[in-house]
Amino acid sequence: METTYMQLFGEKPSQKMRSPLEKGDNPELDTTDFLDEKNTKIYQSMVGAAQWIISLGRFDIAVHVMSLSSFRSQPRKGHLERMKRVYGYLSKMKHAAIRFRTDMPDVSDQ
Repeated sequence: METTYMQLFGEKPSQKMRSPLEKGDNPELDTTDFLDEKNTKIYQSMVGAAQWIISLGRFDIAVHVMSLSSFRSQPRKGHLERMKRVYGYLSKMKHAAIRFRTDMPDVSDQ
């Protein structure tokens, strides 16, 4: 993922992100310019890869990616910047995991 990001943008994803999107962010209110055809394809590819990452277990980005995926047909520059932020968050938190306890809980009265 980082290698592809570097090929597309010439830099590593920023690892300053503590969350996939800023608190209170509203991508539907974005009024930046629309992306050209080349950057629209890049955006669509990034959204598709992020959806695949969710199916592999990174549920922490699901709401954010699904929100941004609704702009796939005509994304704006701000939407691409938000997707870059999601990638930065994933890059920073690449070792994050959801852990499930598989042992039986002790419910005996002690």
